[in-house]
Amino acid sequence: MSGVEVIGIVAAAGQFIEQTVKVVQLVQEVRRKSRDAPAEIQQWIQEIETLKDIATEVQRTAALQTPQIEGILRRCDDRSRSLCTILDTISCEADANFGKKTWAAINGVAQEGSIRALFGDLEREKSSLITHITTASLEAAESNGKQLENIQHNLRNMPLVDQAKGGCLADLRSNCTDPSDDKRRIEDKKGGLFKGSYRWILDNSEFQRWLGDDQSRLLWIKGDAGKGKTMLLCGIIDEFEGSIRSGSLPYAGLVSYFFCEATDTRLRSSTAVLKGLMYLLLGRHGSLTHHLEAKYKHAGKQLFEDTNVNAFSALSSVLGDLLCDPELPPTCLFVDALDECQDGQLELLRFIRKTASTANSRVRWVLTSRNWHDIQQELSLEDSRTTLSLELNADHVSQAIDVYIQHKVSTLTIIQRDQDLQGQIRSQLCEKADGTFLWVALVFQQLLTCKLPSELLPLMKTMPRGLVPLYNRMMGQIGVNGHAATCQRILSTATLASRPLRLLELQILAGLNKTDDMEMAVNLCASFLTIRRDNVYLIHQSAKDYLIEHAPKAVFPDGEAGAHRAIWSRSLRLMSASLHQDMYDLCQPGSLIAEMPSRDSDPLSRIRYACVYWIDHFLNSRLGELDGEEVLQFLTDHLLHWLESLSLLGVLSDGILSIRRLLHEIQVGTGILPQVEPSLRNIFSLSKPIASINNRLAEFLADALKFVLAHGLVIEQAPLQTYSAALVLSPVNSIIRKQFWNQRLSDIQSIWGIEENWDPCLQILHNNDAIFSVAFSPDGKTLASGSYDNTIRLWDGVTGRERQTLKGHSSLVCSVAFSPDRKTLASGSYDNTIRLWDGVTGRERQTLKGHSDWVRSVAFSPDGKTLASGSDDSTIRLWDGVTGRERQTLKCHSGLVCSVAFSPDGKTLASGSQDKTIRLWDIGIRGGKRVAKGHSSCVESIVFLPGERTLVSTARDQTVWKWNVATGKPRRAWRTTLGNRVAPYAGASGSNPNKNLPASPILVEGEWVVLKGQKVLWLPMRYRPSCWTRDGDRLAFGYKSGGVTLLTFVTPVGAG
Repeated sequence: MSGVEVIGIVAAAGQFIEQTVKVVQLVQEVRRKSRDAPAEIQQWIQEIETLKDIATEVQRTAALQTPQIEGILRRCDDRSRSLCTILDTISCEADANFGKKTWAAINGVAQEGSIRALFGDLEREKSSLITHITTASLEAAESNGKQLENIQHNLRNMPLVDQAKGGCLADLRSNCTDPSDDKRRIEDKKGGLFKGSYRWILDNSEFQRWLGDDQSRLLWIKGDAGKGKTMLLCGIIDEFEGSIRSGSLPYAGLVSYFFCEATDTRLRSSTAVLKGLMYLLLGRHGSLTHHLEAKYKHAGKQLFEDTNVNAFSALSSVLGDLLCDPELPPTCLFVDALDECQDGQLELLRFIRKTASTANSRVRWVLTSRNWHDIQQELSLEDSRTTLSLELNADHVSQAIDVYIQHKVSTLTIIQRDQDLQGQIRSQLCEKADGTFLWVALVFQQLLTCKLPSELLPLMKTMPRGLVPLYNRMMGQIGVNGHAATCQRILSTATLASRPLRLLELQILAGLNKTDDMEMAVNLCASFLTIRRDNVYLIHQSAKDYLIEHAPKAVFPDGEAGAHRAIWSRSLRLMSASLHQDMYDLCQPGSLIAEMPSRDSDPLSRIRYACVYWIDHFLNSRLGELDGEEVLQFLTDHLLHWLESLSLLGVLSDGILSIRRLLHEIQVGTGILPQVEPSLRNIFSLSKPIASINNRLAEFLADALKFVLAHGLVIEQAPLQTYSAALVLSPVNSIIRKQFWNQRLSDIQSIWGIEENWDPCLQILHNNDAIFSVAFSPDGKTLASGSYDNTIRLWDGVTGRERQTLKGHSSLVCSVAFSPDRKTLASGSYDNTIRLWDGVTGRERQTLKGHSDWVRSVAFSPDGKTLASGSDDSTIRLWDGVTGRERQTLKCHSGLVCSVAFSPDGKTLASGSQDKTIRLWDIGIRGGKRVAKGHSSCVESIVFLPGERTLVSTARDQTVWKWNVATGKPRRAWRTTLGNRVAPYAGASGSNPNKNLPASPILVEGEWVVLKGQKVLWLPMRYRPSCWTRDGDRLAFGYKSGGVTLLTFVTPVGAG
């Protein structure tokens, strides 16, 4: 069997695992989606059947015929059969009696824990299956061509657990860098990994002693700047990974690592370290992902975001449990440059110390840092700690440097044939290197500038010993090259940047001319900077330290604060000139980030850095007074444009964090925060005009923070909803809503039923319980809502004021409808009755009895003379619309009747049922009926299109169908989101239908309002209706929370 065939086998097994995960995720919806449970149960059963089919395919694969795998698949099959039995039972009950009994049965099963326990068993079997498949596949590869390394690569990249977009590992990856990419970049930046520079440590007695002592859990390699710690660690990692691939000593197990870099905000926090370590670990041992998934299921993507103040606590708890899991092979974790972990360093050190001292921990740590006393104190672990000092191993380091020098000199092309000169250059380098790899690398860069061999020795003689003297010489070169001002701007900007800048970004933020050759300009900076793949890096953290501590006057003539001010000021000017609504010309309000095609050019590329980091530079530019006038002006003009751009860049969470930090600093500076010490307030002794500006800025930012926290989910997924859902569904008194109301997308004119202030509770149009049905009166002046609290409420259709509460039903009100003349309001209830109310006074007129089960739908004919009702007793009853007398009972459906509707001419009555059919009844013609078949699940909603002989229906099978009313034949069908319903039209059944009504329906597709086939408005959870209705250009929503919202569009939607 070839390696490729083995990979195929593993991929097939991966499908089994993937399917298992999918089923596990589905069952977790049983409580939250009880309304749709019967349809979902059928879906679960289909998923389990598919899972069993895949298992059968795996069983046919000879290479995977091990007793362990066969046992796992047998147990999975048993549990799948048990699950199918339970779910079949529930589904049958649901079909027989869709109602309280069904849900009692479902809840009974869930309370017993049967479903959860069975799926829990499948989850555990999945983890075991991954491990055994890996073993079997690797054994097969060993015996067939030794393609072990390629097999492992494919296994690591197989989407075993994180197969779904937006899944656990995908969200983790989107919030961290891949440490393996960082390692390659670092090695490339430093000229490649040279074996001779690190081989000495593998034979070092202290290292060997630590490696052979299982009780010694931590190795701390410490040394001064430029001693080669990072490349040393890269070499050790390579050796460990090599031994894992070959299965040989000295090490076999798992490896994960992280490289801290103070010059990059993405690589200098404790949470970044944890995320990077977990990403590699779980990518290489997927069966342990359940430790992370448990937290992820509750917190979602926020678990990994920097805006989550509890991120380190949550992630350290996950990683701590993972490292003690008995299924975890012996594992070694490497963390480089702990001294460059600037955010949360202390908590990271304490976590490392705790896990290294835990008795059942299966992990060992290898750490590097400078000789910092604080790190030494925190890592004091008595017998479980080993320190390897590069200064105490100076001879070994010096020998390694000599080998490194010999290698570098051999690459000098201008003296390759001059052995004597090579020897003299090597001698000079070894004499002055002073045990510092970085010094050698920097000097070698200078030697490469020589054009003739005769220039080398004189140049070497001018090179001073030590890094600081060498840096002084480099700065002196900048002063005499005639480009001091340009170099000063470049160095100050690159030094203070929060991450490495691209050449174009550096040019803009440093305020250089567009015509400047940036590569040449960077090269003028005397080797302080290096360019890799269009990114500009400081050569070393020690170079940044030098520029700030030893050369501040030359690099920052106006001080660091002045340099920060220059950066944020240029950033604001750049963004003000570039930002506008719809940066990517998406046009459609519902365009999703996940569905955007790749772009040849990105209009945000020039301002990417400015968008993300301008607030950081603003805060660092404070000179004793925090004048926010420029910031306030920018935000009042471009806040929404900025948020849209952050979404497009995939860094909205960074923007939220920046807004929060800026608000806090402004509040502290203006004394808004009472807990601030008086001594601290003296630092911000602001003049009255500035204080006034900052008070306004603080007020604006506080509202902006609430705005983005409330709507961040949709803005992050659909950027143009910044101007739609976010604006429209913000409180009436929101500063942001008022400031930017005119920027809302053109479809929306007005809305009421929105809370007045930022508050967790709806305060307008509030009911006591869930709303199941809403309906406009034909004149649009009144809105009726039917509720779970057994009442009907009447609201002013213009102002939204509650007028009256109608009481009489003894169970929830499922459907309400006005007669065409508005004089009568009908309500259908779960108390099996229909009640008729005076549409003007609200007085109850009559109770209609006849149904033997819940009444789910009521509808008046266009002339108002007939009232139709659909019930769980599988019948439709026709009543006299004036006297209430029962005229006729229509029986044909074999399941409950969910919806009834009259055609605009009143000649046809349609009914949708749980039996998956639509019946079309010819009113006044005995036996005149047609059956429309096509849906594969319960038909939930039906509506006739005005002016057409067309019916639209939606069902739980996630499809929408258009039907020819005359023939009952389908005209068109398309798939949509589960749970869609079609909004009925107020007046559509009246004597004078609104002539401006469109020919296409409004749909609420899951969380979206869809107009003319386009997603227009995203609905947050609290604004997702349980029912809705339509009146011309207005849409009314009713909620299970008890609220009602009215949305008005600029023109009748669909017109034209």
